[in-house]
Amino acid sequence: MPGPRTPLPRDTEQIEERTFFMSLWILIGQLLLLELVLMLSYFLVQNLSSPLQANASLADWFDGRGLTFLILHVLEILLVIYLTLRWSSVRYIIGQKTITIAKGIFLVRQNTFATENVESVKVHRNLWGLLFGFGNIILYAPTLNERIRLKAVRKPHELAKTIQSFISKSDKKKRVMPIERQ
Repeated sequence: MPGPRTPLPRDTEQIEERTFFMSLWILIGQLLLLELVLMLSYFLVQNLSSPLQANASLADWFDGRGLTFLILHVLEILLVIYLTLRWSSVRYIIGQKTITIAKGIFLVRQNTFATENVESVKVHRNLWGLLFGFGNIILYAPTLNERIRLKAVRKPHELAKTIQSFISKSDKKKRVMPIERQ
């Protein structure tokens, strides 16, 4: 049984950090669109090619529509794996002092920005975002002359408030030195 925890000194600040991912609805929409495109392409191949006869052999089946069907399904499986990996590889780590965007599966690229450099936070939502509860957050850092985009995050207004509170906390820590007059 662990002993009692010693309290942190008052001048030490606990760092709060939250990790966000892209909305699951983005992945579902991409997979549904992929399925629709592949079903349409198979339908077109099936109706444009000549019909196979009832007594056709297995070799005849692989020469015609069967091979097309097999290729389309292998392609679909590969694209589903790619879309899922791409969706799951984007993370947004929001802390009191930094905002980190991490992308990648095997080679992870991270861009880290100081919250003290961020001046404004804007939320953009399209029709799909309004219906399914996701949106884009755009952070403007004038000292870096850069716009930081957090794409397709769930509950963007909640995340924007969190980022804004971290920005205001970092603004309070900035101290203005008084100018001494002589």
